[in-house]
Amino acid sequence: MEIRSTLIDESLAKKCLPLRDQNGHKGSFGKVLMIGGSTKMAGAIVLAAKAALHSGIGTLTLFIPDKIEYIRTSLYEAMLILSKSDQDGFLNMESVNDLKENIAFYDLVAIGNGLGKTMAAKALLKTALKSNKALIIDADAIWALKDLKRYLKRPYPTIITPHMKEFADFAGSEMAQLIANPTFYAQEFGQEYPDVTLILKSSLSRIIKNKEIYILNRPDSALSKGGSGDVLCGILSGMLAQSHDPVKAAIVAVYVHNQTADLTYDPNFLTPSLMIANLNAVYKSLRH
Repeated sequence: MEIRSTLIDESLAKKCLPLRDQNGHKGSFGKVLMIGGSTKMAGAIVLAAKAALHSGIGTLTLFIPDKIEYIRTSLYEAMLILSKSDQDGFLNMESVNDLKENIAFYDLVAIGNGLGKTMAAKALLKTALKSNKALIIDADAIWALKDLKRYLKRPYPTIITPHMKEFADFAGSEMAQLIANPTFYAQEFGQEYPDVTLILKSSLSRIIKNKEIYILNRPDSALSKGGSGDVLCGILSGMLAQSHDPVKAAIVAVYVHNQTADLTYDPNFLTPSLMIANLNAVYKSLRH
């Protein structure tokens, strides 16, 4: 199979950045539903939501356990759907019906940040996969996807965002084998799921869609911190909600995410919150 490889740079990111209609309204820029959060990992969905809000989406709604309603105080721009959580603070099986009742109102669903590895996580992901919505599968939802692979063969925009360990688990390969030849396994994925966009996160990030691979070769240790992936998911949500093109959205998202670490901070000092604070400067630089 012939593979076309392209390096991601500023020029390509500028070409892929969604244009904003000056006469647009909030509906023009996407209605996004983020599913996740738990009492143990409330910060994950907060970071994803803040990055999404600063990445151009029209409206954001969080589908979260009622036990973490307190995050509203730091996310007053977002709407909330509060679902009953179980005794451990995760979304439970009752929340699946809540999702079925609400999912039709949104253009894009992002699932996984702080969701937890539960039976309910699998049921929620299955509901999202069976819908006709654009879908971003991140974090714990990638764990849930292992038993739902057949539902990946859907005709709607779908992006999954595993890091190397998550992808090894999904693919059923040994970590050492994946590290030795990540492109081979990524290409296998592209053959098996030609309609799905894969963002394989590592020091060298790869975006794979069918027979195309895009590579960002800009390693930065500042990004190697908990919460960094949640920020990427939020950026990706904003880009896909506006562009409706999963490959272009992925190219911009991985480039912008990387650039947030490349401004003024020492690698030791940078945090996911500071990455979000840097988004304005990165987006402005791409528009000029």
